[in-house]
Amino acid sequence: MVDLSKGLFVENFGLLIPWGVTNEEAWQIGNPTPWNLPDDKTRMKWDKAVILDGMECVIQTYFPTAKSKLSEFYIHEAHYEWENRCSQAWAETLKIKCENLFGQQNGDGIWRQNNVTLAIVYTKRFEEACWLEIVLDAT
Repeated sequence: MVDLSKGLFVENFGLLIPWGVTNEEAWQIGNPTPWNLPDDKTRMKWDKAVILDGMECVIQTYFPTAKSKLSEFYIHEAHYEWENRCSQAWAETLKIKCENLFGQQNGDGIWRQNNVTLAIVYTKRFEEACWLEIVLDAT
């Protein structure tokens, strides 16, 4: 069973990205890179990560303020290519993985493990896309 109570374990790096770390601390875990703009230190990603019992992906996170603590991960497809995208296939992969690890969903693409919520999110804002949000519930 995958335990998310302390954070997100990155299997191929052999490290835990723990809940509650600051932006500065997160930059010291593994080898993250800026998510979008090279000078933007509020958004970071870990490429070629393996999580949740063997799923290859890109982990992204965001710190909206200087005092923010890590409370959300955004899990994207590892080999996402704009011209060959298939968000429905990635959504199905996420659904199967979550059902295998966490059982039946509580709602439409939502799973819970103690104080952590996992949700498949869809958007068509700019382009069709989907990802898995892993969120530590506010206490």
